[in-house]
Amino acid sequence: MAFLRSLLRIFARSPRRIHPTALIINYQNVRGLRTKLNRFLTSSYDVICITESWLHPAILDGEIIDSTYSIYRKDRNPSTSGCIRGGGVFIAIKRSFQSELVTTPDDSLEQVFIKVKCNTLDIIIGCVYLPPQSTHDIYNTHLHQISYLREKFKNAKLVVIVDYNLPSSSPRLDCENLLYEVYASLGCTQLNDILNEHQGLLDFCFSNLDVSIQNTQSITPLDKYHPALEVTINILHQLKPANISSISFKKADYVSLNTFFLTTNWSQLYSHESLDDKVNYLYKIIKDGISPHVPVYINLCWFSTKLIRKVRLKKAAHSMYKNKESSQNYKKFSQLRHECKELSASCYKNYVNKVEQLVKSDPNEFWKFIRNKRRNGCDIPSTLSWNNQSTNNGEEVSNLFAAFFKSV
Repeated sequence: MAFLRSLLRIFARSPRRIHPTALIINYQNVRGLRTKLNRFLTSSYDVICITESWLHPAILDGEIIDSTYSIYRKDRNPSTSGCIRGGGVFIAIKRSFQSELVTTPDDSLEQVFIKVKCNTLDIIIGCVYLPPQSTHDIYNTHLHQISYLREKFKNAKLVVIVDYNLPSSSPRLDCENLLYEVYASLGCTQLNDILNEHQGLLDFCFSNLDVSIQNTQSITPLDKYHPALEVTINILHQLKPANISSISFKKADYVSLNTFFLTTNWSQLYSHESLDDKVNYLYKIIKDGISPHVPVYINLCWFSTKLIRKVRLKKAAHSMYKNKESSQNYKKFSQLRHECKELSASCYKNYVNKVEQLVKSDPNEFWKFIRNKRRNGCDIPSTLSWNNQSTNNGEEVSNLFAAFFKSV
């Protein structure tokens, strides 16, 4: 039976699906996220860029956002910044997109960069926070890192979303001129023109892509100096993210599954001449067995039946709005999205309270919750590199493994 379970796991991956030709980013300066985590857990954007997160290493990735996202953080370092609290940035991206962290030579600044892999296009997304009264030297150091990335990834496109705190920079005119000169030399322009409540501009978006920016509903309570922004990157070629649904082997009907395999006419397997045809037929039989007897789940552990139903309604409303972009359809979708966020926050809070109450009577439930949080950051890398070769294609990854073990 254990062998059967192991075999099924190999073939349980669902086919890939096509994603829309736009990557949607939510950007917000949250002025501290520690007391707003419940609200933040309910977001559904492709990418989320956050400045002034106020996080520290003791806060686990799984406490910040759910397991459907990969998160890349740069928390404030008190020893280099001279400040105990504040600052910090992170980028969260749906796991259905192939992404990886991109490092720069200087690690002292509060900035994080990732590379998102598309069919024929790489996009470097950066999230940066420079604190008030940053000097010309700090701006210069930051821009050296941007230039380094453009030089290293010459064929990649660049999107940098940043809170520069430019009005308090020292000296402001020199810092501002340096910013625009360096980005212009890299072929990037500043695309955000949405002012805050005081008619000022603190948040910038520099890019060499076709990017549109608009106001959006804030994930956390809105800061009057920093409007929440929705940045849409229009991609000419479609992305192909992997399906992230999971197979629930714990709930599988192994008796029926065993009966299915026992009653299968395996003699047809030998009617195929080539090895490839035999393997494809074997895959088909196993997948035919998995489909009716092993359930698929994509919902998080704190989702209630009501929330699951509400999420389905929201997805249907979103599809309707995409097919026919009317104000009425958007209003319906927006209302359902708001209800999903509120209900999800409530469900998560109730789940945490339940786990806390069960610490004494059922500690296993508590440790299950902790393990789930820790697991969220333990991603299998989407890119494999060996011997000056790098790939994220399944077949090419297998070939690299074969070449590696052949050389051992």
